[in-house]
Amino acid sequence: SRNDWCFLCELQTHVHRVRHSVHPFSPINILSRIPNIGGNLGYGKQEDAHEFM
Repeated sequence: SRNDWCFLCELQTHVHRVRHSVHPFSPINILSRIPNIGGNLGYGKQEDAHEFM
């Protein structure tokens, strides 16, 4: 199996869900890949949003 993952594709899916769902959901597909987005990013760190941008 391939381990391909596209952040922009996942973000597009997330935005689609936000716009078309009336039920709450978790962005776990993005959160579980935080290390793939940036090696210095981690859970619960205040600087994460700033570092991400």
